[in-house]
Amino acid sequence: MQVISPEYRDKAKVNFQNILHGKNSMNKESVALKKDGNTFPVQIYSTQIIKDIKPIGIRGIIIDITEQKQAEAEIKKHRGHLEELVEERTKELEEKNKKLKKYNKLFEGREVRIKELKDRVKELEERLGIS
Repeated sequence: MQVISPEYRDKAKVNFQNILHGKNSMNKESVALKKDGNTFPVQIYSTQIIKDIKPIGIRGIIIDITEQKQAEAEIKKHRGHLEELVEERTKELEEKNKKLKKYNKLFEGREVRIKELKDRVKELEERLGIS
């Protein structure tokens, strides 16, 4: 218990009691205490020690996960940046799509008008006997 940071000791005691009573032997994250008083994140793996079918103690290991936590924070930061970039690009594409739709409507209107004019020219040519 002395390696566990004081603010996490009550929770650790409950977890250890649960393990002793066979209720829970999963790994737990916690915060450990260095000799200089600084803290660091740890992963605790523990299980019962059984003798003559009775739990007599706990066996476990504590792993420093500082690097893992730093990597997770870095990934989270990059993920956030990527999401910002995707959002910016999505807005740009939406604006470009609006412009394309506008131009498409203009061209559709011109095509209809050109067809009308061609039909009118053909009609006039037929009236005047021009082939």
